[in-house]
Amino acid sequence: MNSQINFLNFIIKKNVINFGKFLLKSGRISPYFYNSRKFNTGKDLNILADYYNKIIINSNIKFDMLFGIPYSGIPLVCTIAINLYKKNINIPFSFSRKEKKKYGEKKDFIGTKPFGRILIIDDVITSGISLINSIDFLLSYENVLIVGAVVQFNRREKNNISYISAVKKIEKKYNFPIFSILKLEDIILYYKNNNYEYFQKIKKYIKLYGI
Repeated sequence: MNSQINFLNFIIKKNVINFGKFLLKSGRISPYFYNSRKFNTGKDLNILADYYNKIIINSNIKFDMLFGIPYSGIPLVCTIAINLYKKNINIPFSFSRKEKKKYGEKKDFIGTKPFGRILIIDDVITSGISLINSIDFLLSYENVLIVGAVVQFNRREKNNISYISAVKKIEKKYNFPIFSILKLEDIILYYKNNNYEYFQKIKKYIKLYGI
């Protein structure tokens, strides 16, 4: 719990959560937006990696490599791998290209070729579209098993055709856990205690799309 509180204070200080009208990848209009691009210094990334790695290590998940979902997951997976190395854990990583390279080796990934037990890294999960795309990409390789995913923030949104959250649906379909440093409930509690106007805006939105 202390780790979540510290992380929440960190993102508030960095002004990561913004309010207004934001078009999400899912097509929904949200009154708030988690902008992980505000983490834009070496210090920020190092702090983020430490939070990720606490979850990774405490989860006891066995994995052979890390995979970052582009684009936000690219600097994250690189920094997380370096941070793990400082803890004497040397793990390969990779991330996919948006478009397959048409020259040289013509690879559709950068880094280590996907293999074995893979742990996926990203910043936020909303509808799960980016995660599903990456799952499909990874499973196109032989001898690959996805063992989990770790994100900064779980928006805890349901999909358009059921009351099942995007996270629960993916966990059930692909049979691996999704971990997050923060969940929607943590954000709601903060604004309930610190900014009731913003709290009301989030509350109104989650009546439609939240769990």
